[in-house]
Amino acid sequence: WHGTGTPVGDPIETGAVANIFGDHGIYITSVKPNVGHTEGASGLVSLIKAVLSLQHREIPPNIKFNVPNPKIPFKERKLAVPVELTPFPEDRLERVSVNSFGLGGSNAHVIVDSARSFAIPEETVTDEESLEGPHLLLFSAASAPSLKSMIQSYEEWLTSRPGTGSQVHNLAYTLANRREHLTYRSFKVAGTGDLPASQGRRIPNQPVNLVMVFTGQGAQWKG
Repeated sequence: WHGTGTPVGDPIETGAVANIFGDHGIYITSVKPNVGHTEGASGLVSLIKAVLSLQHREIPPNIKFNVPNPKIPFKERKLAVPVELTPFPEDRLERVSVNSFGLGGSNAHVIVDSARSFAIPEETVTDEESLEGPHLLLFSAASAPSLKSMIQSYEEWLTSRPGTGSQVHNLAYTLANRREHLTYRSFKVAGTGDLPASQGRRIPNQPVNLVMVFTGQGAQWKG
């Protein structure tokens, strides 16, 4: 569901969904209450939520859903907004549809089916021993206290999950390749015993990156 929260757009969109599914009913939800409007990444964020929902076979709750829009026929058309973690219905296909409507008129709709729907076996790690370590964990933060807090959090996480080599392997990859490396840095070698993290140090200032900020949809607000 697109779910912009607009008084005109939401009833139109939910009405179209209700016309398609008829009396069978359907769960509708939105990721915007969790992360806000992410502009050009809105569709991608919704797709990530859809994939994770299929992977875990659970529908995440829609937070901050307190007063339903009276123009949307929730009860009459069996449109359900989950406010608690909800398991996928056993009598339905494991399928999620995502609407993404661009302000400039570029609209997209993605239908995602779970791998289980195609009888594809879940991937298993066949060489778990090779993932046990050692693994280089890179830490960085914008200040020394933040770096210290980050190291402590990850060390507590490692202590609470002994023998999870594949998870530590994935963590090492993410910290090295999918996180911004900030001014205060440290590292830890995991999988070689209880070795402490290195003493953090501050690197020279880096050139300031220019960030462009775009406002979200605001046509529903006066002024």
